[in-house]
Amino acid sequence: MTNAGPLTQVAVTDAGAYLFSASADDAKIRAALKGKPSRSDPPKAYKASNLNEGRYLTVDDGLVCMGYEMLDKDIECPEVCGASVCIAADEGIVFLDGSWAPDYYDFAAPNSKALDDAAKAREARSKKRKPKHKR
Repeated sequence: MTNAGPLTQVAVTDAGAYLFSASADDAKIRAALKGKPSRSDPPKAYKASNLNEGRYLTVDDGLVCMGYEMLDKDIECPEVCGASVCIAADEGIVFLDGSWAPDYYDFAAPNSKALDDAAKAREARSKKRKPKHKR
């Protein structure tokens, strides 16, 4: 399962967005900026799979959600079995949950139109997956 900790640093160029953990120093970031971005511009959706360790990205009318989820191959699940962040093109981060959220509490931007879209997307994803692992 992918859980490298929260991504706390973002660099944006014409090529796309580069995501980094807090431990990335300036030299590591400079080196990464010479390569392929973490997320292209515009972002391209992909589903969670064994190959990408449960990571996914969804795109819906300017709302981009990315995260990770436990896959059927996983036998046991900790208390929190995934994480997601949703970013609206005109509002910034509007939703954050799971192990990427402080104290594992959901964050929802108040008075955000995109929030409704993020909640609907999350609900639709959770209805589609039926975990086969122990909780």
